[in-house]
Amino acid sequence: MKLFHSTSKYHLLEILKSGLGLYKGDVPITPLGGFNAVWLSDRESPKNSWMHACAVNKSEVIIEVDIDPKDTMLKKWTSVMAEHRMHKKWADALNKDNDWMHWYIYQGAIRDWQAMTIDGNRYTRGDHEWV
Repeated sequence: MKLFHSTSKYHLLEILKSGLGLYKGDVPITPLGGFNAVWLSDRESPKNSWMHACAVNKSEVIIEVDIDPKDTMLKKWTSVMAEHRMHKKWADALNKDNDWMHWYIYQGAIRDWQAMTIDGNRYTRGDHEWV
């Protein structure tokens, strides 16, 4: 299954330097807490209002990954909300003005990806060794 992770050039450098791949992301189940997982979308350019509220531009880099849909660490956002019995008002606040029906989370590290787009320029694994 082809999915996409949006990030900034600043965070991309940290991802590459760490050697750990994609492994961080705040999943706020309540206003007071949540857990760590990687956010993904099945859309390359999703509508996400939170991207504009960040101190960095998280639309600078789009990382394309291929994950087996049967991988138990991959969960659809709608399933996560139900599993954690997320309060409707909190879910509505997170989902407002976003493509939340296209969101997924991955509860693990993603160390391999097929391509990335940086400032509109696409690079594939064969073009550059970035890890």
